[in-house]
Amino acid sequence: MNLKGRMVHYDLMRVIACLFVIMIHSAVCDQMSLYENNTLAFQASNIWGVLARWAVPAFVMLSGMMFLRDDKETNLKDLYKRKVLIMFTAYIFWSAIYSCYNVFVLGKLSSGTALKSLFDGCFSGELHMWYILMAAGLYIASPIIKVLLHKLSKKLLIYWVVAMLVFGSIIPMITTLKFPPIIEGILDTFNRNMDLQFFCGWTLYFVLGYLIQNHNFTSKERKIIYTLAIISFVFTMFFTVGYSVLKSKSLGVLPYEYPNIVFMSVGILLFFKETVSKIKFGDKAKKVIVTLSSLTFGIYLSHVLILKVLYTAGINLSICNPIISIPVISIIIFVLGGCLSWLLLKIPLINKYIA
Repeated sequence: MNLKGRMVHYDLMRVIACLFVIMIHSAVCDQMSLYENNTLAFQASNIWGVLARWAVPAFVMLSGMMFLRDDKETNLKDLYKRKVLIMFTAYIFWSAIYSCYNVFVLGKLSSGTALKSLFDGCFSGELHMWYILMAAGLYIASPIIKVLLHKLSKKLLIYWVVAMLVFGSIIPMITTLKFPPIIEGILDTFNRNMDLQFFCGWTLYFVLGYLIQNHNFTSKERKIIYTLAIISFVFTMFFTVGYSVLKSKSLGVLPYEYPNIVFMSVGILLFFKETVSKIKFGDKAKKVIVTLSSLTFGIYLSHVLILKVLYTAGINLSICNPIISIPVISIIIFVLGGCLSWLLLKIPLINKYIA
């Protein structure tokens, strides 16, 4: 294993993010059916959900670093063969696996008959498979995004990022939460009719990953970002946990595109770049981290299946208080998913397409 020049701190970030994605799904799986809204157990699930919310944006930002970097020449044939095709193949393969499990093991029929449900499930995907298609879309757009990043002036780059933050993050949050009510309707009308799709979607995180990696932050800039990240975390935690305790209902501030999640995620990425990168990992530690990092794609693809199997076997949040059961179940799933991913990677010819 060649570790020369490897940015192990980002491999570590990928491993932790993978575990936290599992934690998100473990926290919400049957949460509503197991616990009442105002119980401590229910809120424990919310707490873990908030703590882990940066994980999915982290994967997108790390992808932006890799696909948009200056030293990587774009080859459309290789892009589609090595990345886009792999994402589509993995999507169909794993969707078929999930569909078989849902129909034949759980007995869930989404389209009337078992055969039609099975076929539909092969394309509709499981709850987490949206990420695979979203990532494929970003890879398809990456050659154009890369040209923009390398050709635009610093002023226009800032303009682009601010526009994405305003039209793809801040305004959608205001219009969804309907606050402040005086301007919510106005913003919604303008944003909807202007239809600025170019500034929306996951492109913001994709671009931020590249920009953060390639910008030398001053002490003042770091303090501002960390402050925004902390404020965003407190805001998210209060309106997810505190508000639901006070009002017996949750206020939806967890969508990934919302500015509070953006600032939290950016703060985490900056922390790994500026602080974790300075840790001197030993060779053995590096090998472990890089090996686990290489398994995260397969773990992501399989973790919901393993979660379903565990729940079918009676291993769910109720084994103890969710403040403990969620990380315990998540670690179990991570380990089992890692073993499965390792085995799948041993299969010749198709390994890279399914794990």
